[in-house]
Amino acid sequence: WWPAAAAAGLGVAGYWFAVEVVIPHFSPAGEFGYWEFTALGSSAGAAMVFLVTQPWNALIVLFDDPIKVGLWALHFLPLWLLPLISRYAVLGAPVLLSRLFNDRENVWSTVYQYDAILAPIFILAALEVLHRLTRRAGSSATQRMPRRSPRWGSGSRSRVDADADVAARTWLTPSTRHTLAVALPSSVLVTAVAGSLLFPQVFPFQRTLTGQNWTMSERALAHERAVEMIPDGVCVEAADTAVPHLVQRTRVGLLGTTDVDRVSWTIIDDRVEELGGSDPLTPPEALDRAAELGFEVRSADDEGLWVLHRELPDELADQPQCGEYLSR
Repeated sequence: WWPAAAAAGLGVAGYWFAVEVVIPHFSPAGEFGYWEFTALGSSAGAAMVFLVTQPWNALIVLFDDPIKVGLWALHFLPLWLLPLISRYAVLGAPVLLSRLFNDRENVWSTVYQYDAILAPIFILAALEVLHRLTRRAGSSATQRMPRRSPRWGSGSRSRVDADADVAARTWLTPSTRHTLAVALPSSVLVTAVAGSLLFPQVFPFQRTLTGQNWTMSERALAHERAVEMIPDGVCVEAADTAVPHLVQRTRVGLLGTTDVDRVSWTIIDDRVEELGGSDPLTPPEALDRAAELGFEVRSADDEGLWVLHRELPDELADQPQCGEYLSR
């Protein structure tokens, strides 16, 4: 047990060091301000109190939106809910719960990279349960209920595992065990194939099979055109899909995160629900803000991308930084 305890302790210590020392050091406000779990409370402490005193309301938060229900269904129904009775599902629980308690709808969605962490954990958890259910009976000694649970760290199976094995052997015939052993992997494979054919946004492997991943789509070409319009060395705000392409030659930040007096260019994507960052703007909010700040459209609705520009006084245009946080 001690390696697990040591790993948990190091994890807690590392988290504390990151949010209490490193992040505040580089934050203009001198504090950690990335809190996106307001459904639980206004702070980590308030969230802990809420979870302890109102667990039933916390449970409701996990299912209070159709997108969240879809996330549960996608991860567990193809696996026959088996991960829910596997001890290994604990490995994925923090990631899953942190997504479902988060304020941002994008984090609940099944179309981004967040599921890449969870999928292998839950698949292996389901296979572990299936293995216990279908394990062939061994010697008579292994079929008897152990008199007492083995000590932690002894290397022996837990009483829960032994109970499951004995229970499974009392009602599973060899043919039933064989059927189950084939049926679960088959159903997962069928789900993956059907999803890849019908829902490429959720099952993006289709784009690899059809070669779409190896060609530039019109949307990607539009991003390329938008980025090419931005001059070198300027202060620019952009949607999170464009920011990585500008970091090498401009002073760039996400929309709404830089000094509004110094920004001269902006790229807005109106085909997404939010534009990135810890307090993201929606596309309509970003367009309204740009109009209020005096930006003029240079490229309108090119596959959903808008490029806007405004002239700045020389003393502001020559500033080396676009925002205080970018200088630290």
